[in-house]
Amino acid sequence: MKFSLEIRSDIGEPEVVVIAPEWSTELDSLRSYVLDLDEGGTQVESMRLVGIDGGNATLIKPSQIMRIRTQDRNIYADTRQGSWRLKQRLRELEETLPAEDFIRINQGEIVNLSFVSRMDLSLSGTIALTLLDGTKCFVSRRSLKRFKSALKL
Repeated sequence: MKFSLEIRSDIGEPEVVVIAPEWSTELDSLRSYVLDLDEGGTQVESMRLVGIDGGNATLIKPSQIMRIRTQDRNIYADTRQGSWRLKQRLRELEETLPAEDFIRINQGEIVNLSFVSRMDLSLSGTIALTLLDGTKCFVSRRSLKRFKSALKL
C-alpha cells in the first residue's frame, strides 16, 4: 500500500482520499477508523446498534451502515457484511445518528452519505443515489429540500 500526504493551508478541515482499484475489507476498516477519530485525532467510542439476524445479534458501528430501510414493517441496517434487523424506530435512529453522515431521503430510508458514490440529478423532481455497493436509492420530493440543503446543492 502506498501512502502520500499533502499539506495545504488553503483548506478548512483535513480530507482523506483513498485511491484503490476496488473495495476491500482493509479499506472498510480504514474508513471506519478514520471516521471514528475526533477533532484531536484520538479514537472515540461511538454508539453501537444491535443488529439481529435470525438468532444472532451483532454490534454495529454507525460508520459501517450504508443505509437504514424499512421492509415488511421492520427496520433493517444494510452494511457490507449483510442486513441486520434493528429494534429502534426510524425516527429514533434519525435523531440519534450523526446528522453530518446520515440523512433521511424518503419516508422509509436513511442513507449514510459516506457510502454515496454517485448522485443522478437528471431526473425531474427527484435525485437518484447510487451507493458504493451499487444499490440505488431515491430522494423523495418531500425530502428534496432538506437533502439539497444538507449537501449545499
